[in-house]
Amino acid sequence: MAGAASFGYSACLGLQERFLQAVPEHIRGHALGLAGAGMMTAQALAAASAGVLAAGTVMAVAGAASLVTTALLPGLRTAGRGTRRHDRDAGDEPVRDRDNGRRG
Repeated sequence: MAGAASFGYSACLGLQERFLQAVPEHIRGHALGLAGAGMMTAQALAAASAGVLAAGTVMAVAGAASLVTTALLPGLRTAGRGTRRHDRDAGDEPVRDRDNGRRG
């Protein structure tokens, strides 16, 4: 990973050389500082916008999954009736424990 980062940074050195040749000598320090700050700001904005786009995509997928589940929910409830242990026949009342009122 460090090798790939070093290789990428070395590509910038040629661009910096051309930049320094285009800038007058008495303001080169300021110009390089401004260029570095601009580069870091652009990288931060790109990372932030990528995060916003990714979060928006995740939220859209989660919302769509929620809508699909909500649309299918009535069919899922009727398909599983009578197969669970805790389903009771109509009219059966839960039995309460006389000591502490818990369901038995």
